[in-house]
Amino acid sequence: MTLAPGPYAPYAPAPQQAPPQPPPMIRPLQLVNILLRGRWIIVGITLLAAAATSAYVLSIPPTYSATAKFMPSQGASASARMGAIAGPSGGVADFAKESTAPEYYTTLLTSRALLEKLLAREFNVPSMGGTVALADTLGTDAPGGQERERAIEALQKRVAVSSVRMRSNTAPPIITVTVSARDPQLAADAANALVEELVHFNREARGSKAAETRKFVEARLKDARGALQGAEKALSDFRRFNRRIATPDLRVEEERLTRAVAVQEEVFVTLAKQMEIARIQEQEDQVSVQVIEPAVAPLQRSAPQRTQNVLVATFAALVASCGIVLVLNKLRSGTTDDPDVRDLNANLRSIARELTFGVAGR
Repeated sequence: MTLAPGPYAPYAPAPQQAPPQPPPMIRPLQLVNILLRGRWIIVGITLLAAAATSAYVLSIPPTYSATAKFMPSQGASASARMGAIAGPSGGVADFAKESTAPEYYTTLLTSRALLEKLLAREFNVPSMGGTVALADTLGTDAPGGQERERAIEALQKRVAVSSVRMRSNTAPPIITVTVSARDPQLAADAANALVEELVHFNREARGSKAAETRKFVEARLKDARGALQGAEKALSDFRRFNRRIATPDLRVEEERLTRAVAVQEEVFVTLAKQMEIARIQEQEDQVSVQVIEPAVAPLQRSAPQRTQNVLVATFAALVASCGIVLVLNKLRSGTTDDPDVRDLNANLRSIARELTFGVAGR
């Protein structure tokens, strides 16, 4: 039987497409061979990065750090010992307990009050031609009144405070203050000067608090003495005019006057103890901290860490150069139909457009 020709062709099934094959994996030896072929690129980039990093770190001025260690005075003062004898009514050790906290020194040593005094002090810096103020060594030139603010900010970055407390809770902490500067002797002198400013500040704070306490207790003691004398006179007058206690009312009145005298005596004795403690505390001139280890000029710089920086930059350049060699090998061996090559070309074109627009915008 013959089919008549017509407009429709006979049906033929479409050929089946083979499933996409995953990209071949790079074998370890193949990876090694690729890197060996691009060895000069790897060596060149690595050496260039090492040389550039070395030149950069050598151009940075060295920084030296000096450390001083101290701890709060652990010996009890005479006023504290008298306060312990006097009992809870003594009330003189509150400030001393507060001033032994590590947070107290951390906040105080980095406060504006102490840093401004330290900036105004002068130090012998031979590299700068003699005696100069610490503020002049920071190189924080700024227009208007911003120079002092920048000097304080720069000094705060150069001062580090830490503390270590012993296992015993009763032992005072050991405070470490570190000051960094371009000159090693300047760093040591600045660290010791900062500790001196701390001692002076503590002495003034303790002295003013003791003076205020003495004045307050002195006024209260004067009032208590007058009240006691009044109560004693009232009891004396009552007994003079009532030699014979004949009625219960007179006996109750005598007991009331006697209690009033006893109460005023207790108040007067307590204030008299506090007055003696306040006088002793005001006269005490002990150093609030004990310097364990004064700062000395360091022999080695603390920054920059040249060897470490060069090694890190060299390792980063080595990894980056290996990646560049692998990318170049992929571009050479791949075709335009390779999806990885197409994505890479698209990303490179996008980066080129962004850089072009950025340069044109400037």
